[in-house]
Amino acid sequence: MHIFDQSRAAHRFLLRSFLKHRFASFGRGSSYDPVTSVVAGYSDISIGDHVYIGPHAYVSADGVKIEIGDDTVIGPGFYLVAGDHRFDQPGVAFRESGRGVNEPVIIGRNVWIGARVTVLKGVTVGAGAILAAGSVVTRDVEPLSIVAGVPARFVRWSFEGTEQLEHKKFLGLNDSSHRQS
Repeated sequence: MHIFDQSRAAHRFLLRSFLKHRFASFGRGSSYDPVTSVVAGYSDISIGDHVYIGPHAYVSADGVKIEIGDDTVIGPGFYLVAGDHRFDQPGVAFRESGRGVNEPVIIGRNVWIGARVTVLKGVTVGAGAILAAGSVVTRDVEPLSIVAGVPARFVRWSFEGTEQLEHKKFLGLNDSSHRQS
């Protein structure tokens, strides 16, 4: 490794070590890139164990809870926005309209989130779900489902039959955790 690369890696490590204490919780073996990423509302964000958040992430809690479950993998360019602005005031510029209603976001255990995915306020993503690259998630995602698109829509289940039951057991889900395929 080149000396410049070693220096950049050390800088990221030190910055991450300092900033992870600002989170509500930051699990063992978890990482994000504090140099390229933006986090707003550290104290409202809980990150589970062994979570990877790729570079260039933007995570905004804006006064509400955000939870990211254990073993979740998030690709680069991830956006999670738990708030918005009011847009229902005639004669008022958006920049002056004030905050809208903010809602928590919960991402379950062992979720795979592709590159450049956006997750909006009030969404719950079930355990074992897959969010395809480029998706905009505006509503809840069931456990073990694969969603894609803008807005994200159900594509298929990640497992069928006995494999689905096996993976549900691995995730600690019971049979009523989602619709059967």
